[in-house]
This record gives sequence, structure tokens and C-alpha cells, in this order.
Amino acid sequence: MKRYLVIVVLIMLSSTVWAQRYDIFKCSDGVMIKYAASSAWVGANRRDNINLTDKVQIPEGGSLVIHEISNNRLYKSTGSGEFTVKEFIDAAKAEAANIVKLL
Repeated sequence: MKRYLVIVVLIMLSSTVWAQRYDIFKCSDGVMIKYAASSAWVGANRRDNINLTDKVQIPEGGSLVIHEISNNRLYKSTGSGEFTVKEFIDAAKAEAANIVKLL
């Protein structure tokens, strides 16, 4: 019984260690972040850690590149507005898929 308990605990711990982590790879001036645990918008800086539930605000003409640390992928979208990080990544994937279709 103890063996099974140890295995379950190790599985739970390993899933939190390998959870997807993101940070800001590159951003232009005016890009803002609203962390899920906060109610205030703050300026985005390179290497800021972010979660999928955080919100980003990109001004017209601004740019943002998000780095997925676990698999070293970069996500860039050309849109402006207010998005959750998950929405931003989904939009970046859709833009990339459309580019591939055009080739």
C-alpha cells in the first residue's frame, strides 16, 4: 500500500514540475500584463513569467513574443487588443497555420 501511495505522490509532483511555463521573450513599449492574481496592469518586461490565465494588452502597432519554456517554442501574433495568454498563443498558432497553408 505504501508503494502505491509513493507512486501517486511522485506522479502528482512530476506533473507540477513539467507543467507548461511561459515568459516574455520580446515585447515593444506599451505592452501591459494583468496577472490573474492581481487587478492592476503593469508594463511587460523581457523574462517576466506569465501563466495561461494572465491577460496581455498589446497596443496598435505593438508586438509581443511569448516563450514556452518547457519545449522552447516562441509564439508571436500580429494582433492588437486585450487577450489572455492562452488566447494569444491560440491566435499565434492559427496565424502560423495560415502561413503554412499559403506556402
